[in-house]
This record gives sequence, C-alpha cells and structure tokens, in this order.
Amino acid sequence: MRDHWLSQFYLRGFLENNSEKLYVYNLKNKSGFFKSPKSICWSEDYYNLFNAGFGNERLIDDYFKYTVEDKAAPIIKKISSDFNCSLTIEDKKNLAVFISFLRIKIPKFEKIAKEFAERGIQEYLKKLTELKEAENFIKDYEEKTGLKSDMTAEDFLVFIKNRSKYYKASRDIYFLRRMFPIGKKQVDLMLDMDWSFIYASPKRAFITCDNPFIMLKEGKVYNDKIVSILDPKAIKIIPLSKNVCLFIGFKNKNLDTLNTYRKFKSYGGESIRLINTTSIDNSDELVIGSNEKIVQKLLKIKKII
Repeated sequence: MRDHWLSQFYLRGFLENNSEKLYVYNLKNKSGFFKSPKSICWSEDYYNLFNAGFGNERLIDDYFKYTVEDKAAPIIKKISSDFNCSLTIEDKKNLAVFISFLRIKIPKFEKIAKEFAERGIQEYLKKLTELKEAENFIKDYEEKTGLKSDMTAEDFLVFIKNRSKYYKASRDIYFLRRMFPIGKKQVDLMLDMDWSFIYASPKRAFITCDNPFIMLKEGKVYNDKIVSILDPKAIKIIPLSKNVCLFIGFKNKNLDTLNTYRKFKSYGGESIRLINTTSIDNSDELVIGSNEKIVQKLLKIKKII
C-alpha cells in the first residue's frame, strides 16, 4: 500500500487553479516532470508495523490520516484563502501537530535518525574493549533478563570487535517507535513560540520540497543533521501552500530581525524568491511547485540548471 510521507492534501495546496498536476524537479536525476499529488512523495508500506509488534500494521498511517491530516487540512485551507482569518487555540494546536510530523515522518529525517542511532551504538560498543568491561556487561545482561549468557567475556570481546562497525539499528526502534514521542515534544515546544504567517503577493507563489520543515540559523540551512528546535537562533520556516508560509521563532527575538514579527504580512517578489530558494537548499531530492517556469527560474538562480 502507498504510504504518503507528504500528505496529498498538503501537496494539493501548491497546485495552480484548475490544475491537477504539480511540476516536480529531481535534483539527483536533473530532470523535471509533471505529476499528480498522489503520484509523488510516497513509499510502499513505509509506515507498516507488521513486524513491529503493535498488532495493527496500519496504526501509524491511520493515525496520520484521521488524527493529524483530517484536522489540519481545513485549517491550512482557511489560512490560505482568507488572509484575515483568526486561529483558535485548538486550530493552532492541530496545525502544530501536522507541522511537527511534517519534519519527522519523511525519509530525510529517517536517514538522519538511523545514522545517529547507529553511530551512538557503534561508539558505545567500541568502548567495550577491556575484559573487565565485557564481564560487567554480561553480568548486567544476566541480572536484567534472568537468562544465562552462552558467551564468555573473551568470546564477547571478539564478537564486539568483529561486529561493532557493522551494527545496523532496527528501523522499528530508531524511526517508527520514536516518531510519536518526538512529535509530541515538538508540538509542546512550538506552541510556546511566535508564529508569523507570510503571504505571497499577487502573481507570486511559494514552492515546497520533499523536506519542507526548514531550520534556518544565521542564514544557513541545516539539512544534513539534527538541529535542536530549541535553538534560540534557529528560525523554523514551513511553506503551507502556494499562498502562505509559516515562520516560527522565539518570542520577540529572531522574527523581528526579518521584519516578520506580525501575524499576517504580505511579501513581494524578492522575499518570496529568498524563501523559495531556501526550500531548494533544504530539499532532499525533489523540488515541487505549482508552475514549471517559477521552479525553473529558481533553479537557475541556484545555478542548478
């Protein structure tokens, strides 16, 4: 079954009026094509929990559909169509949940989480190089599990030496099971920050990408490692549709420096281009927009084509 790691309703928000297809540029293949939202940003059984011991193999996908997406979709539609709308506390919370998972339910975050988990375990295992450490490790294992190890300390050291650098973390542990606690924590943090909705002026449009939660710090996009959402110098930028983009920052600090410390503000060409090129910098592989000419022009600015 297709599991969309970017929601179809989210992608439809970047369609031009009366259009059914988006223009997508693949940075790795250096090719552009038109596709419908249902045909991009998905993987087969990406959130399938069949082997994860949860019982319901569609648990995660169902949660995203009915608890996250169905609540966020009308809010984003309202914000995109009515520049003077107001959000309730419940609206903001539901939108924060969607935005939080927009950061962590995608392949880019999974890759980072995998590298982080495996590197940590490998470094830990490398420290088990002394016989006494191995003996303590086995003793601790036996006490916690009540099972007798069939390895001597010497055998264990040989095993660690041969296998530590090849250790592969379980996707269930580093990604599927971790999404929910990480997502909830991010929601609580973002709700305590300043939000600014930035609107594209007429004849302008925001683009998005396959990694749409942008962390910008001192003018630099952090797209290759995990950056703390609590970093007071980091601005969170999230394109919500072709009409509106959300900025999240700490109260009375970095948003003021970008002249965005207002709930609603309309931006012209130069500022929209800056935000859009930032989306390109943050993309993992796919750049996505409503209009081929707009995307092509931005790619030329970035000297990609």
